[in-house]
Amino acid sequence: DYAHARYVCLFLQEQQLLEPFYRKLRSRAEIDPTGWQTLREIVAVSSDSDLDTDFRRWVVKYHKTQRQRTARSDRMSLSMKPIEPPTEAIAADVGK
Repeated sequence: DYAHARYVCLFLQEQQLLEPFYRKLRSRAEIDPTGWQTLREIVAVSSDSDLDTDFRRWVVKYHKTQRQRTARSDRMSLSMKPIEPPTEAIAADVGK
C-alpha cells in the first residue's frame, strides 16, 4: 500500500540507498518484478527476517524523532486559541 511504500522510500533515503535501489530495480524489472530481491541486495542483508527487523527498528526510531520534532514545533507555533481580554479592559468599556 501507499503508506508502506512511503516508509520504505524514507528508510532507503535516510541510508542514501533510494537512488541506487531505484536504478537497479528499473534495470531488473523483468527478473525481479516485486523488487524484493533487489531491496535485499541494496540494503545488504542476508535474510528477509533481517530486513524486516532492520526496517521495523527504523520505523520506531523515525516515529520517535517525528514526535520530538512535533513537540518542539508546537511550543514555538502560534496558537488558534482565543485570547481572553483582561478584565480591566472590559470594566473600562462598560463604564463608557
